[in-house]
Amino acid sequence: MLFRAGRVFTRSGWGTSRYSYNPQNPVGLALIVLSLFFAGTMTILMASRAGPFKPPPPRPLPSSRYSRP
Repeated sequence: MLFRAGRVFTRSGWGTSRYSYNPQNPVGLALIVLSLFFAGTMTILMASRAGPFKPPPPRPLPSSRYSRP
């Protein structure tokens, strides 16, 4: 093995059974960077109402005249 940085996930130091990314492992560090990039991108898209957060186009109002066959 080229690196010996331990596991990708480590137990949380708060005494719970939760796990967190290990920044000393290159894969764990990459997951941290990708998570921050993803969260930042989604926040910017929500704020600018773009992408999947774009509102649907307005529907035309129904006219008062109906055509009968």
